[in-house]
Amino acid sequence: MAGSFGYVTFGSLIAPDIMEQYNARDPIVLIGIGALVIKMITTYPQLVVCGRGALDGLYAEFAHLTTDQFIKGEFKRRIVVTTLWFASTLLLAVLAPNIGVVIELLGCLASVNIFIFPGLCLIALAIREDEYLDQWKSRAKVFVACLMILFGTFVFGVVFTKVIIYDMLNKTTKVVHSKC
Repeated sequence: MAGSFGYVTFGSLIAPDIMEQYNARDPIVLIGIGALVIKMITTYPQLVVCGRGALDGLYAEFAHLTTDQFIKGEFKRRIVVTTLWFASTLLLAVLAPNIGVVIELLGCLASVNIFIFPGLCLIALAIREDEYLDQWKSRAKVFVACLMILFGTFVFGVVFTKVIIYDMLNKTTKVVHSKC
């Protein structure tokens, strides 16, 4: 909505970060900035808790932790994961030259959700149905899943490399964003 109103207000002269174009001394803009700050403060902890739980579960699965080991190390893992999560988001906020870079990074993570995770699930499903992959349908599922994983990895790698090398490290070139 903010992007649409910014485009209507500024037309083709809109900047990649729309907040730069509004007068920060205007009371309405100050209220909007305050609302954004409140939104970030209230949603960030919920995202961290969900992400931390997912990472904690993955770690327990890969480390083959027993229930007692999982409970015993939970506090330490919670501190480590939360600290790393906060540090990485802070580092990204400091190093990203504009919001377009962050959106592109989220886009490359979307390729993981669209191609890689479903491909892994398809492999697990094929193995669950036919453990030794004796049937041609199971082998076809694994083949399609491998193609999905390879394509998702390729897209992730290309977009991630482009964002890191060209957008974040090469700050001398101006990032061109389409206006519409």
